[in-house]
Amino acid sequence: MAIATTDDRDPTEAMLEAFGVKSLITTMICADDGIKAKPAPDMVAAICQRMNVHPSKVMVIGDTVADLQMARSAGAGYVIGVLSGVGSLANLTPLADILIDTIDTLQESFILKETAQTQRPEADESLPGWNPDPAYS
Repeated sequence: MAIATTDDRDPTEAMLEAFGVKSLITTMICADDGIKAKPAPDMVAAICQRMNVHPSKVMVIGDTVADLQMARSAGAGYVIGVLSGVGSLANLTPLADILIDTIDTLQESFILKETAQTQRPEADESLPGWNPDPAYS
């Protein structure tokens, strides 16, 4: 997992530390890193380069038009809009492959997917080119 944020690095790292999830993040691009910000594709491109993965094989999740525009312009394989943030149904719908109410919805999907994959390890056809388990890449 990676983060592309228009927030600065220090507060972002503090938030990740406070929530106890910093170890889950492989890399991140922050506003003060000197990389062109959203909606330009540069943040996703830099993350993909660091992680040695093609943009078509990544899922980008965001709650703003700029997030989803960044994902589209970078050629992300799957674009998810989250409605619990600042974006609305009307402005995220044209840019998203799927909309979810909250990020919890995605977490629940991956818990169900993990359970299913222990029984059948092939990639999920509902997310073309995406498999959250790097062992199956």
